[in-house]
Amino acid sequence: MLKRAMIVVLALGLCGTAAWAYKEHREKEAVLLNAESTYQRAFHDLAYRMDLLHDEIGNTLAMNSRKSLSPALAEVWRLTSEAHADVGQLPLSLLPFHKTEEFLTNIGNFSYRTAVRDLDKEPLSD
Repeated sequence: MLKRAMIVVLALGLCGTAAWAYKEHREKEAVLLNAESTYQRAFHDLAYRMDLLHDEIGNTLAMNSRKSLSPALAEVWRLTSEAHADVGQLPLSLLPFHKTEEFLTNIGNFSYRTAVRDLDKEPLSD
């Protein structure tokens, strides 16, 4: 009788452990899927912002007016800040984005410094 009771208790314990392990596995998969979705969204947002940045830099280079140059450079600065934030959401240990971060920082610093200075007193040079 005691032997049967022990077998039933062990069988129930095994079933309970299996159910708990399956639940943990499903939760782990959900967390991994959520992280992957977040990384993909951040990467696609970064690619989109880099495309916008490319277009805005092209528009800025084509401008002749000093009045419209400062707002255009401020827009470039804004886009670099948003793209830099997207880089921060990516798993940097898996992908080498240090050159991208450096590029965005350099473009952002240049566009900000140029946008806030008086271009009549200090014009851009070649």
